Amino acid sequence: MKNKILLCLSISFLINTVCLAQWVSLDKNSLQDAKPTVQLISDDITGTVIKVELPGFKINKFIAGGKTYHSINIGPEATTTEVGLPEIPYLAKVLAIPDQGSISVEVLETC
Repeated sequence: MKNKILLCLSISFLINTVCLAQWVSLDKNSLQDAKPTVQLISDDITGTVIKVELPGFKINKFIAGGKTYHSINIGPEATTTEVGLPEIPYLAKVLAIPDQGSISVEVLETC
């Protein structure tokens, strides 16, 4: 009996969680729930060009302790989980830098 009640509560919680998620599109042509992508454009001895596309994100609304909160979800990517800090999603990729190399970042285009 306890298992049936627990199952019903779990299902109702999941249904409510899904209903509270709102898709925010950053690209007018993106489909709902589109995943972020990282693409290698070029790579040579003088530099590396990557393209990062974030078509949108979900805002999840939840209530805890009588207060309403929102969280951002960009898909199956990593989320910070350090105690005392907000859960912020981020994209993590490995880019090897030679021992004598240097790093600089230049944003070529934004939408």
